[in-house]
Amino acid sequence: MFHHLNNLLRRIITEQIAALSDEDQVRFEPPDQGWRTYVANLIGEGGPLNGLNIYLADMRENRALRSNERIRESSNGGFTEIPPPRYVDCHYLISAWNPASLSQTSNPALEPTMVEMALLSDVTRVLMDNEPMIPRRVYGETGLPADFPEAVADAEFDVTVLPQEGFSKLAEFWGTVEWRWKPVVYLVVTAPVLFTTRAIEGAAVVMKEIRLRQRDVAGSPQRWFQIGGRIFEAANPQNLIAGAQVRLVERDQLATTNNRGQFSFTRLPEGTYTLEVSREGFADQTRSIRVPIPPGGSPNEYDVGLSQ
Repeated sequence: MFHHLNNLLRRIITEQIAALSDEDQVRFEPPDQGWRTYVANLIGEGGPLNGLNIYLADMRENRALRSNERIRESSNGGFTEIPPPRYVDCHYLISAWNPASLSQTSNPALEPTMVEMALLSDVTRVLMDNEPMIPRRVYGETGLPADFPEAVADAEFDVTVLPQEGFSKLAEFWGTVEWRWKPVVYLVVTAPVLFTTRAIEGAAVVMKEIRLRQRDVAGSPQRWFQIGGRIFEAANPQNLIAGAQVRLVERDQLATTNNRGQFSFTRLPEGTYTLEVSREGFADQTRSIRVPIPPGGSPNEYDVGLSQ
């Protein structure tokens, strides 16, 4: 996600600040001697160009935004979950560089610091004007890059420009890159870290009861059930059958077994139902089931064996 964040920042600056319209002027390398040599040789059609250094100096998890809520889904007997995103505060130090400030020759007529201050002023204004930072809005009509995660295309990235506490290690930072003290725009952007969908291993749920009661309304709660079972070869129950079609006739619901032979149906009221199971290469099977499982019933109530 962090490289996408860098590209978002570069896009905002090059699109909205005329003096920094070339992507080559906005870089994310440390402002060390290599960077200073780069700026000294940065030439455009009109002559030397200014450079803007956006350096990611620190990253810390924003624990105030941490959540344990996971998104779980059931599909055709299989179960998946998506862990909630975690959020990271990305701390940037943004410095402006005029090539004349790197020259060893003293010229009293030049004031490169004034040029740099003007650039920092424009950067501050533009970043404040883009609070919060919304990727789809930033890229506009040109559209998002092909690899940009759609899940956060419309998310609001929190932006804090010039936080009051400042960057506590600024003196140490400039000492490390061996350069005299230089003012920076301190920027903090909160970015999500996304996780991939995970399959939940284990057997499908056999039966789960859900009770819903309307608040402040007397009466018994409404009861719903989720059921699940497995389809297997009748001659060898260890051989589970993937891709079998399981139809709940009375509800006209259809499920397909996953690679563990599992299927499930949700939001069923109490009652008697008919399961129709079919799979190429096997004889169709029809059986009646009860929801919920009757007292003393088998825990494998909704499993079905198919014969060839």
